[in-house]
Amino acid sequence: MNPKTMIRVLLNCPELNGPDVSCGTNDLMENARRLFDINDQVIVVLRDGGGHDLFALFPEDPANALGTLCTCFCRIGGHTAADYAACIQSSKPAKGDRADLIIECLWNAGYEHLRVVKCASPAMHARRISA
Repeated sequence: MNPKTMIRVLLNCPELNGPDVSCGTNDLMENARRLFDINDQVIVVLRDGGGHDLFALFPEDPANALGTLCTCFCRIGGHTAADYAACIQSSKPAKGDRADLIIECLWNAGYEHLRVVKCASPAMHARRISA
């Protein structure tokens, strides 16, 4: 199974993001668990701001001393700090080829074991603030 397919399995399967939900792909999920230890994954939210504006938010990774800003990786420009809520309001989820493009940029930048989520949970924000 190629890595892009594995990322799509992780993204589309609610089993990883909620209790007691089955996605009906036991073989794929078993392969995913073997390839990726969930505790070692980097949690990322993929966003599309339109045009060339593609970026990834790392909701658990603080970009400032107070943890009020999260780390962001922009397709054009690289790493920066971001206001998570403002970024979510001003963009839409990256999907399909657009998501593949930002994932490829992340891999080229050295990121591995990505766990793509649709949005950050309050617990993720709390971990960033307490880091």
